[in-house]
Amino acid sequence: MTLVEAYHWYQSTRKTFQRVQRLARRYWDQLPVDLPVCRDPQFVDLQGITMEEDAKYGADQLEDWGIFLLFACFEREFREHVALQVIQDTDSIKHPVNLKAVNESLRQVEKESLDRVLTSYAVSSINDSNLVLRVQQIREFRNWVAHGRKGSSPCFVEPITAFEVLKELLDVIRIESKRLQVV
Repeated sequence: MTLVEAYHWYQSTRKTFQRVQRLARRYWDQLPVDLPVCRDPQFVDLQGITMEEDAKYGADQLEDWGIFLLFACFEREFREHVALQVIQDTDSIKHPVNLKAVNESLRQVEKESLDRVLTSYAVSSINDSNLVLRVQQIREFRNWVAHGRKGSSPCFVEPITAFEVLKELLDVIRIESKRLQVV
């Protein structure tokens, strides 16, 4: 799943939760009992307030888990793109010492802490260090969610903001990559 696909999933799931909440709050308890849905075992004893509360709980959880998914997709795309750049840059390298260094760089891109990869990549390629800082803040929030939301939240991040920032960094990296290929 790409970052764009993950954001689309988040948006459609959020809309679905909102629709279920509205259906539960405004219409559920007023449905005629002879409707097929009211005889379905999944819905027979379901009250609007319960359905609304469940949908609200899901929607509340979605915000944090949306960030989690968005960042996971970003990280995969980021690592793949950086690794591809390193591989493309190695076509002309022949010396064994340099090849070993390239292989070590690839290992770091694939296995190293993303924070280290981001920082080293940003220092050499990205002029907007604030962009990298914002990505790192999203990463901290994602880590807080991933580790059970223990302690206070490092900073609140909305999914739309996370998507925009992460996409911006991927776009900057792609543009920089194309610029380097031309040179």
